[in-house]
Amino acid sequence: MKRVFYGWWLVGLTSCILAMIFLPIFQGLGAFFIALEREFGWKRATLAGAFSLSRAEDTVIGPLAGYFTDRYGTRRLVFIGFLILGFGFVCFGLVRTIFHFYAAFVILTLGAGFAGFLPLMGAINNWFIRKRATAMGLAQAGIALGGILVPVLASAIDANWRLTCFVLAAVVWVLAVPISMAIRNSPEIYGQLPDGDVVAAVADESEDSGPELSAAEAIRTSAFWIISFTHAFAAVVFLTLMIHAIPMIEGKGYSVVQASFVVTTFTVVGGIFQFVGGVIGDRVSKKWGIFCFVSLQAVGVVGMALVDGYPALIATAVIFGIGFGGRVPLLIAIRGDYFGRGKFATIFGLSTIPMGIVQIVGPIGAGFMYDRLGSYTLAFLILFGVNIFAATMILLIRPPKQVSIV
Repeated sequence: MKRVFYGWWLVGLTSCILAMIFLPIFQGLGAFFIALEREFGWKRATLAGAFSLSRAEDTVIGPLAGYFTDRYGTRRLVFIGFLILGFGFVCFGLVRTIFHFYAAFVILTLGAGFAGFLPLMGAINNWFIRKRATAMGLAQAGIALGGILVPVLASAIDANWRLTCFVLAAVVWVLAVPISMAIRNSPEIYGQLPDGDVVAAVADESEDSGPELSAAEAIRTSAFWIISFTHAFAAVVFLTLMIHAIPMIEGKGYSVVQASFVVTTFTVVGGIFQFVGGVIGDRVSKKWGIFCFVSLQAVGVVGMALVDGYPALIATAVIFGIGFGGRVPLLIAIRGDYFGRGKFATIFGLSTIPMGIVQIVGPIGAGFMYDRLGSYTLAFLILFGVNIFAATMILLIRPPKQVSIV
């Protein structure tokens, strides 16, 4: 019986890890905000400022995580990240002042950066070439698993948000060793080849494996900057909605649990279309796929801001989920296609600098507008325009040429 290629086991493991990280820090964060607002009376712009600070922190963490991933491997980084993440949840559970809240969020962001998305995508990029977008899409579909559990987390937070933080810390620490030990950094170390190919198959298709650019070469290309800013403008829309969706929908007259089901809807649909988008990305032009999915994301986000009826909210959440889910694996995989395997994590990490700068503005800006206007409508209309701009920008991309650094 033929053994399952390890790369697919890594994909499944990545799905579980991303679900663990995204559920409390991203998808369920709105429920934490409501609990903190009720207990301390902090304004939403102040609360969202912690998330914007984490985006600024990512401009430092991203390059470091990318460099450490390429130098030391994903396994070590995930273990260290889990230890930090658990400590961050303990600090979060002990919050008494806004300063403590910001400090706890900085620690959580550091742990998530080392344990999560970038190092894991770096490993998957090593294990796949021809099936890269499919593998990344399937791995990121794990985010939908976290989305399914948003109502459960929201209920736990509503009952006792501090105890919830301590339980999350315990879970993360218990799983740190077994999860990190299950990770393998690259196929060649274990006598295997990307995609589960044999030597003959790789030799026949070596011309299709793409270029191999160093980090210095990559940042000298227009492709690096177009991908980075397209990703940033698309991601800031998702991040802002993720932070403010539950409070926004609650403001329309629905309960926290009803609002969390809207979040569940677009994360589950997004998870499905992360896989679908990955499959599409391995078969058609990635830039046109990105254009179509980012445009759908724009329609969905403005729809959720403008509609009032619950069925209409669910419908626009579905549209948003299709767009957000489909564009994610394509924006990651296109980096591997254009820049190669050797320095993928470092290059991806460097791109988080412009991404982080852009993403600082969205969550805190939406919170500020709500505090001043009592409505999220203007903020999300602006995000709609930003999203359309991102969709158009990716059409300008051209494959980079290998350049020499003097």
